Amino acid sequence: QRSYTEARYLYEQALTIYKQTLGHVHPSVAQCCTHLGMLLYHIGDLQTAQYHLEQALTICEQVLVPFAPEIAASLNNLGVLFQRLGELSKAKQFYERALRIKEQNLITDYPTLAKSFNNLGNLLYTMRDLPAAQNYYARALHICKQQLGLSHPFTAVILDNLGALFQAIEDLSTAKAYYEEALNIREQALGPNHPDTAFSLNNLGTLLD
Repeated sequence: QRSYTEARYLYEQALTIYKQTLGHVHPSVAQCCTHLGMLLYHIGDLQTAQYHLEQALTICEQVLVPFAPEIAASLNNLGVLFQRLGELSKAKQFYERALRIKEQNLITDYPTLAKSFNNLGNLLYTMRDLPAAQNYYARALHICKQQLGLSHPFTAVILDNLGALFQAIEDLSTAKAYYEEALNIREQALGPNHPDTAFSLNNLGTLLD
């Protein structure tokens, strides 16, 4: 907790200096607002986090080109925040706006696009729109297999999410296949004693229980 307190103080000091020397509308101010906002998100001060993350987005939209990756990142951060606040429709709007920008940057930013598909899949799963969630997970998995490979830990994340989805619709054999594939990747990439490997083992256990 002490390190968070110190980091918050440093970010707030930096933000004050940036605003005094560069003005309130500058990329460095936006970046500092993002760092501070995400720190506050992680320590649970969600309302103050929202203020700073919204400031970051506003600045980015004013000073950057319309499809800049930084704007997509700011939109995604707000999607994560509103999802945690339980404002799922608002989170969906931010995720979808971020995705539209990432699709414009498709050629150079495949992994980020896959993460955006996964974020939307997770949100729609929470909203119980399982067919739409499955579509986004499948698109994320396609990118992961093509660009990151079959042994990448993030590929395992998508496989686990698909396993959970098929478990939810009681297609247990398909769920088991996805969970086992995720487990195999994690054992190979992370080792048998990694927490993510334990997560996969737990998923299989709940399925077979």
